[in-house]
Amino acid sequence: MNRLLPRIAGPILILCLAGRPVFAQVTAEAVRKAIGTGTGFLKRQQDRTEGSWPESALPAGGVSALVMLALLESGTKPDDPVIDRGLRYLRTVKPAHTYVVSLQTMVYCLARPQEDMGRIKQNVLWLEEAQVKGGQCSGMWGYGLNTLRGDNSNTQYALLGLREPAELGVPVDPKVWQRSREHFLQAQTRDGGWGYEPGANSPTGSMTVAGISSLIIAGLRIQEGQEKIENGVIKNCGQWQQNEPIVRGLDWLGRNFQVRANPAAGGGWHYYYLYGLERAARLSGQRFIGQHDWYREGADWLVKNQVALQGNWQSGGLETELVATSFALLFLAKGRAPVLLNKLRHDAADPRKTEDWNNDRNDVRNLTEHVGRHWERRMTWQVVDAKVAAEGDVPRRIEDMLQAPVLFITGHEAPVFNDIEKKVLRGYVDQGGFILAEACCSRKEFGDGFRQFCREVFPEQPLKVLSPDHAIWTADYKLQADQSLEGIDIGCRTSVVFSPLDLSCYWEQWDRPESVRALYVGSNVLAYATGKELLPDKLEAERKLVALAAGGPASRWTLKIGKLKHGGDWNVAPLAVPNLMASLSSNLKMDVAAQHQELTPLDENLFRYPFIYMHGRSQFNYTDQQIAKIREHLDRDGTLFADSCCGHEPFNTAFRAFVEKLFTEPDRKLKQIPVDHELFGGQVGTGGSGGPLGYDLRKVQYTRAMPRPEGEPFLEGIEINGRWVVIYSKWDIGCALERHQGSDCRGYTHESAVKIATNVILYALYH
Repeated sequence: MNRLLPRIAGPILILCLAGRPVFAQVTAEAVRKAIGTGTGFLKRQQDRTEGSWPESALPAGGVSALVMLALLESGTKPDDPVIDRGLRYLRTVKPAHTYVVSLQTMVYCLARPQEDMGRIKQNVLWLEEAQVKGGQCSGMWGYGLNTLRGDNSNTQYALLGLREPAELGVPVDPKVWQRSREHFLQAQTRDGGWGYEPGANSPTGSMTVAGISSLIIAGLRIQEGQEKIENGVIKNCGQWQQNEPIVRGLDWLGRNFQVRANPAAGGGWHYYYLYGLERAARLSGQRFIGQHDWYREGADWLVKNQVALQGNWQSGGLETELVATSFALLFLAKGRAPVLLNKLRHDAADPRKTEDWNNDRNDVRNLTEHVGRHWERRMTWQVVDAKVAAEGDVPRRIEDMLQAPVLFITGHEAPVFNDIEKKVLRGYVDQGGFILAEACCSRKEFGDGFRQFCREVFPEQPLKVLSPDHAIWTADYKLQADQSLEGIDIGCRTSVVFSPLDLSCYWEQWDRPESVRALYVGSNVLAYATGKELLPDKLEAERKLVALAAGGPASRWTLKIGKLKHGGDWNVAPLAVPNLMASLSSNLKMDVAAQHQELTPLDENLFRYPFIYMHGRSQFNYTDQQIAKIREHLDRDGTLFADSCCGHEPFNTAFRAFVEKLFTEPDRKLKQIPVDHELFGGQVGTGGSGGPLGYDLRKVQYTRAMPRPEGEPFLEGIEINGRWVVIYSKWDIGCALERHQGSDCRGYTHESAVKIATNVILYALYH
C-alpha cells in the first residue's frame, strides 16, 4: 500500500466529484438552468399550426419576433422546428409597425440571413422611410409610417433593427444615424438621463439605457470629426472629443442603479429595462455600473424570481409572461457572453492626457466583433482600471483582470504605472493572462515607455522581434511574417506581445480595405493567446489566485508533491502544481500543500515526497548517481508523473532515454496504459468492488494544435508488480494546468488536464 494513503481519508478515493466552488450567490449552472427552463416555457406556448405566439402585447408579429429573438440568443438553433415554424409565420407579416419590423429584422439576421436577405433589405428601407426627418421629433421613430411624433422606445428598437443588417453589410443611409445621434444628444436631461419623449424632464432607467445604447449605435456609423484613412495613411490619428453624453448617462445609471425595478419609472417595464441595461453595459464595455457588477446582480435577481415549475417570469400590464420571459432570457443569455478582451484604463506621462488610453473608442469593440463573426461565437469586451488603492487590493484586482484572457494596453504617451499596479500586471501574466500592447498612431513615446515598463516588470528577457516561424503568424489567418510584432516568453508561451506600429486606428476603421491586415494581426494574437478554445462565460471566468509562494506549514497528513529539477527547462510551468492543488482542495476538499517542493534527485528530502512531478521542454541528463536515487525512490512505493511542455520533442526524447537508464530490465519499458484501466475512471479494486476512481476519462478534450479535438487520453507508464510507478504524457498537461498554452501547444485543454492529473493523484494515493 502506498505511504500516501493514510494522509487522506478513505471515502475521498472512491467519490462522486464535487462541483466548482461558489464565489457568489448566483452560479453559472443556475443561470444555465434558468435559461433552459425559460426557453422550454416559450417553446410550449407556440401555436404549432400557425407558428406564432399570442400577440396580446404588441401588433401582429411583435411578440412572436421577440420570443424568437430570445430563443435564438439563448442557444436554440436556426434549424430547430420551433424556429422553422416561427420563420414561416414571420414571413407573412408585412412591414407596418416599428417594433415589429425591428424585431423581425433582428430575427432574420440572426437565423437565416442569406435566405431572408431580400426581406432584410425591404425592412431597412421601411425603417429609413419611417424615421421622422424634421421638427421637434427629428431623428426619432413613432409606431409606424407618416408620423411627426416619436418616442425614445420606438427609436432605440429601430436603431437595433438597422444595426444588425449594417453588420451584415446592408447599406444604411448615413443621414439616418446622424439624425438619431443629434436627437439623443439634444434630448438628454441636465442630470444625464433620458425620458420617454422630447422635452421630458423626468428620466427613467429604461430610457437612459436606451439613450446610451442608441448614441453608441448611431456613433459607430458617423465618420465626421474622427480619424480617416486616405491613400493608406491615417489622418487625424487618435483625435476624438470626449463623448460626455455617454459618460453622463452612465453616471446617472450608476447613481440610480438597481435590478429589482426600472429606476425612477414607478415600477413599470422592469424586464424591458433589464434587457436595455444589458445592451448599454455591453456596448459601452462596462463590467461595473457605478459600484455594481450589473450582470451578476441582475442574473441573481432573475434566477431567484423565475417561476420554478413553469420556467417563466411574471410582470404586469403589457409586459405579459411571454414578453417578460423573453426580456429576461435576453439579459441572461447575451449578458453572460465570455469576455475576450479587457481594455486597460491607465495614466499617461503627460497628466493632461487623461484619455490617452482610449484614443480610439471603438477599436476593441470592432476587433471583438470581427473575431466573434470569424469564430462564430458570441464574445464581448470590457474596460478595466489599472488603478489600485492599496497593496491589499492586488489579489482582487488580478482576479478582476483574469475574467478576460487578454489585456490590451494602448496610448500615445508613455504609460504610467505605480509599483502596486506593476505587481497587478505581473500577477495577471503569472496567473495565465496575456498582454497585447500597441503604440497608437505608431507613437515613439508610448513605445519607449512600454519597453521601460517591460524591463521593470519582466526582467527575465527583453522584448524581441517574433521569429518568422512563430505560431502567431498562422494562429488564425496565414500572414506573411514581418518585423511588426515583438514579444516576451513567460513560462510555456509568449505572454506579452507589443506592436510598435499602429493597430487600433485601423481597427477603428474596420470597414476599410486598408484595415484588413491589422484585423487579421489582432485576430491571430487573440487566437494564439486563447488557443481559440471555448471561453467560459462571465460567471465561470472568475477564479481565485494560486499562490506562487508556499503557505503555512503543512500538517503531517497533508498531501505534498515534489517537483524534480533538471536541465531541460524544469520549471517552465511554475503554477502547474499549485493550480492542481487548488483544484484538489476546492473540488475534492483534500488537505493539500499550496506549493510543491523543488528537489534535486540527490536531495535528502526526496523520500518525504512519495509523489514527484517532472515537466520540461528541452533535453536533459541525469548522472548515474541521480538516476539510482530516483530508482530507489520508486522501489520504495514512490510515483513519478511527467509530461512534455506543449509536446516538445526534445524533452520527450530525453525523458525516454532517461527511463531506459532508470529501468534496464527488458520487461520494464514505457507502454501505453489501457484506457479501460482504473486510472481513467474504471473500477477500483479486485473485481471492481471499489467503485469508480475520480473522473471518467474515456473521452477528453485536446487543444486545437492536435489532430483531433477530442478522443481517448494517451498515457504511458512503467508497471511494477501491478502498480504503475511511472506515468508519462508526451502531450502537454503542465502548461494547461496553469492556463499558459499558446495556439501551437500540443496537449490537453485546461479542464481535461485537471481531470487527468487529478486521477493520477488519486491513483497514486490508492496504490
